[in-house]
Amino acid sequence: MTEDKETRLDETRSDEGSAPSADTVKQPTTDCGEGDGQTPPLDEHEQRVEEKLAALDQPKATPPQTEAESEQPAAPVVAAASAVHTPSRQSFDPPEKKKFPTWAIVLIVVGVISFLGLCCTVSALVFADEFLDGLDDASIVEFEGDISTQDFMFDLEQALAEPVVVDGITHFESIFCEILEEDGIWIVLVWATLPEGASLPATVEIAVPTRASVYWFGEIDAEADDIEESIDFERPYQFRAEGDFDVYTATLTQFHDIHIEYTLDYNPIKQGSAGESLMVEYVPWQDIPYLWLAATLPKGALLSENAEFSGVRPDGRQAFSRLIRDARAGQRYSTEFTWTFR
Repeated sequence: MTEDKETRLDETRSDEGSAPSADTVKQPTTDCGEGDGQTPPLDEHEQRVEEKLAALDQPKATPPQTEAESEQPAAPVVAAASAVHTPSRQSFDPPEKKKFPTWAIVLIVVGVISFLGLCCTVSALVFADEFLDGLDDASIVEFEGDISTQDFMFDLEQALAEPVVVDGITHFESIFCEILEEDGIWIVLVWATLPEGASLPATVEIAVPTRASVYWFGEIDAEADDIEESIDFERPYQFRAEGDFDVYTATLTQFHDIHIEYTLDYNPIKQGSAGESLMVEYVPWQDIPYLWLAATLPKGALLSENAEFSGVRPDGRQAFSRLIRDARAGQRYSTEFTWTFR
């Protein structure tokens, strides 16, 4: 132990440079029999040496390190902090982007398609319901839009209709009643049509107000442009009085359409705060699936309410009409046309 201390003492002195050699160091002695039993005081240099030797003799409490740990230097805190705030481009890995799940995309697409399909289905059902209600509605229907589409639907329904024959009298499928002015005279024109399936000859009846001034009654070719194709029935016309009506009877031999025309002895136009108006009335003698009430307006008139455009007269006057479905025999139907002038 003494040799080990001397050896370490020599190393310490050699490190200090100016330290005395081991030969000059005085070892402390203890004289048990002499003096007061205290260790003589050491000089300052010897005291430092003893403190260093005592420190070398104390065992270290640090845990054993593996060879890899002893070789790896500790990272400086400042350097680590610097690395956090200013990352290197080479060592920085950007966060991975999260991809939207495929199943979620498919679910969204299916939901949108289902919603659109539901909207189309609801619209179709609403349209069908309104269309069917219109077929059974006996009130006036105000038309808008393309007249050719309405004509097509009417022709289709008329073609599918079965002719009605009661007591030898064939019933009309439709009646068109129009009021117009010709050369200062107000005229009521009633145009009646048999179903396409009705066989000829066919006996028909049509009613007008009692004592009406009928000036023409005959069958016409609805497809002809020339009025000369019409056939005037034999005069005097055959009719009978039934209450407030004169019921005219004739037999159609060539065409499915007839005209009966009579004059009015008064001016049907009324003046009002909303403009001029004209009331059109008609009472069918039989049940009529389609009854049109129409009027030809004065030139330059602008109609105030919706109505179906029925055509233009040669002088430029426009005719409008409204449709009543399933008109009942003996019931009075009327509609009013109101207009202003441009």
